[in-house]
Amino acid sequence: MSYEGLESGTPYTLKGHLVDGQTGNELVQEDGSPLIASIEFVADQPSGTVDVTFSLPAQALSNVEKIVAFEFLYDQEGKELASHASLDDTNQTVYIPSIGTTLVEASSNKHQVEATESVELIDTVVYRGLEPGRSYQLTGTLMDAKTGNVLQDYSGKPITAEISFTPESSDGSEQVHFTFNANNLAGTSAVAFEQLRTEGTFVASHEDLADKNQTVNFIKPSSGARESVPKTSDSTFFPYVFVLAGGALLSLGYFLRKRLSYEIGVSRRPTKRLK
Repeated sequence: MSYEGLESGTPYTLKGHLVDGQTGNELVQEDGSPLIASIEFVADQPSGTVDVTFSLPAQALSNVEKIVAFEFLYDQEGKELASHASLDDTNQTVYIPSIGTTLVEASSNKHQVEATESVELIDTVVYRGLEPGRSYQLTGTLMDAKTGNVLQDYSGKPITAEISFTPESSDGSEQVHFTFNANNLAGTSAVAFEQLRTEGTFVASHEDLADKNQTVNFIKPSSGARESVPKTSDSTFFPYVFVLAGGALLSLGYFLRKRLSYEIGVSRRPTKRLK
């Protein structure tokens, strides 16, 4: 806190109260007492600054989107000399971000999808407690629900996606789109993990392998579903090569046999003698 107009060499007491920025209610300790921090100091000069440190139990942050600090200054006799208690003061406000996600197949909006070469999943990330006007980055990663490892697509690359956004209000939602080849994922369950950062600093995450809302199950493609064409390195490619080569040799043999028969037939025709 910064102060002005104090008497040099005089002791003072500064008390800070933490309140819910949405409701204005004081945050409390586990025993129900107000969450207050205080410091006694001697003013070296009429103007200066002093720090007040708070220790917050985890339960105090439950369902809280932003915290605002109220300060009260007292003299030696406990008389209040000054205060600063404004819910709208952004300099006194700390935001407590949190996110939750729901992963579904893009077109059906279901938690089940056929494992084909073109799959799109949408993870809707609901957030609260963000600072309006600040830039945030959401990074999503698909995890194997059984092993906890990062899922890889048909080409062997980790399945990830990222977006940047600037919220207009502290609460809202954004969508992270995953588009990939899932030919190798039949029988696998994917879970979306999301991490939220601002200016490179981690602020929140939602990572729960058991969360059904974050889970999509890959099933075997139905008849007629589009699958990837085998690569030249795939073992399934070689029978096609041999079939094509065999077909070409048969065609060539048939052509040569017909050509040879024609030439022999021509050579056996009787020749006319010139008179």
